[in-house]
Amino acid sequence: MNFFLASICILGGYVRPYCLGTTVEIYPTDTRIHELQSAIIIKVNMDTLESDSSGIKPYLVQYATMNQTEWVSSNQL
Repeated sequence: MNFFLASICILGGYVRPYCLGTTVEIYPTDTRIHELQSAIIIKVNMDTLESDSSGIKPYLVQYATMNQTEWVSSNQL
């Protein structure tokens, strides 16, 4: 099993979950804006990560260019 996961990781198919302090690019929810914004994950709600609901926003991010925090979904990262 470890060889299988290592193979997937090398090929770029295995993505580990985001953790605290990870620098991410946020896709905007507004379709008129086409710029990505840099942010840092400052809190992860572990209870919502295991949920299958589509409206869950488990990551609290702090934007790099402005003094704003926001809960975002994994689809926005």
